[in-house]
Amino acid sequence: MKYPVLAGGIAVSTSPSGTVKSMVQLVPTNIDKLGAASAMSGSKRYELADDMQVYLWYKGQYYATTLSQVNAEDYHLIGWYDSLGCAAGGKIRVLIAVKND
Repeated sequence: MKYPVLAGGIAVSTSPSGTVKSMVQLVPTNIDKLGAASAMSGSKRYELADDMQVYLWYKGQYYATTLSQVNAEDYHLIGWYDSLGCAAGGKIRVLIAVKND
């Protein structure tokens, strides 16, 4: 079964058996500063999810990487966060890094 997705990403929550429990549309934001547990977009601070996924975008392809391999000086960073209004929401779930030319 296909799920409609707006431009951008989704976060999927699964049960231990692997079935989909819920899906949430993620919202993009440009990241100016990046720390070990948080990111800044202008004056807005976002926590990084413990299970955040980090990808390098290079020549039209995504490559899995780690947070320690990217920074806000050498890469243009786009964080995708969920806009859930609960205590567990508002965290960066996916980080995309594009090397500055």
